[in-house]
Amino acid sequence: MKTSSQAVPATYPFSILSSIVCIQLLTLPIGSEQTNGMHQYVMWTAFDAEGLGCNLQHYNPLIDVRLETEFNIPTTWSMKAQLVFGKPEGEKPGPKPKNELEKSLKVFGK
Repeated sequence: MKTSSQAVPATYPFSILSSIVCIQLLTLPIGSEQTNGMHQYVMWTAFDAEGLGCNLQHYNPLIDVRLETEFNIPTTWSMKAQLVFGKPEGEKPGPKPKNELEKSLKVFGK
């Protein structure tokens, strides 16, 4: 099976090529969301490595219109989250206490 990074020979029938393109287009939104999450994580860890604090706030679509108007954001953009960062004041907080795994994780369908 060919992957998206491999060249497809020009002799492939159009129906096969269109099927490959359709599958890639269907999976594009999923990959886009995963990439967005990876970028958020990378930015958070990069800021932390530089001694900056961060707060990641995910957006609720209910405020999209107000944000687009107030900050002149193109309507073609899809707002996911805001990563607020800056120099922390005071002591860096210690690690949060962890719950027992049985209290934090539920497994269904055993």
